[in-house]
Amino acid sequence: MRSLRFVKLVCAVGLVLSMAGCAMFNAPPTAQFTWSPSNPVSLHDIQFTDLSTDTGGIFGGGGIVAWLWDFGDSGSSSTQNPKHAYAKGGTYTVKLTVTDDGGEMATFSRQIDVTPSLQGTWNGSILDVAFFPWPLTFVLSHSPTGSISGQVSIGLNSEILTAGSFNPNTREVVLTAGVGFFLTFRGTLDASESRIEGKWYDSITGQQGEDFWVNR
Repeated sequence: MRSLRFVKLVCAVGLVLSMAGCAMFNAPPTAQFTWSPSNPVSLHDIQFTDLSTDTGGIFGGGGIVAWLWDFGDSGSSSTQNPKHAYAKGGTYTVKLTVTDDGGEMATFSRQIDVTPSLQGTWNGSILDVAFFPWPLTFVLSHSPTGSISGQVSIGLNSEILTAGSFNPNTREVVLTAGVGFFLTFRGTLDASESRIEGKWYDSITGQQGEDFWVNR
């Protein structure tokens, strides 16, 4: 009878452990992460940093051995601290799933707001006051801090930008070319983030000129 009771006790303990997934011996990890810069722009790398923890179990051990990132734009990574650049601005849900050395898993998700970027080379045309189209090129650097620099070329002539701004809410783009052109370009970035079009102005008098448009 004592042997039978012992067998029943062992079976009962085994059933409890099986139902609990042995969690008492290996606590699941806690997933967490952050990113930098805190207000990122598209077309620039964002550094994601894993902050997950794992304490192990009553017999020691512990440690995360696998990471799976889902960046919300069909991009993914299995490295611990990946970099990722978004092709367009928008709100994305980033999900991190971690696995510890005992096979326990945890998942954490956060939304990241990415501001559209003017980064790149844009080519198109500008109409002069006689409605004659001239080749127009913007070569723009849009930093993660939001500053915009670069140059404007009309035909064979180029000037450095003296000022540049972008409003992500209205999608208004304002670019002012330097000495020689004295032109300010006021346009709107389209929804696809591949075209800017608007009007140019005399930077000194403020008088409105004709149309311009450029495509990335």
